[in-house]
Amino acid sequence: MTGSRLAKALGAVLSFAVLALLSLYAVGKLSTDSLLGTSARAGVGGLLATATLYLIRYLTRLVRADRRRGGPGQCD
Repeated sequence: MTGSRLAKALGAVLSFAVLALLSLYAVGKLSTDSLLGTSARAGVGGLLATATLYLIRYLTRLVRADRRRGGPGQCD
């Protein structure tokens, strides 16, 4: 994986981690007994599940694009 692709992958993973931590922190502040707290937890769960799938898809595309180009260290 080239340097720019590695930087993109690292940026995507760090962005996902920040999103997850902030979302979970905000939801943790809400009461679990309220309808808002329950709905927010379900919403954040769905958001993180979707974000995880898109992160995996994005990283897979980065790796595949690198393989198609011959990748570093491979001879043509």
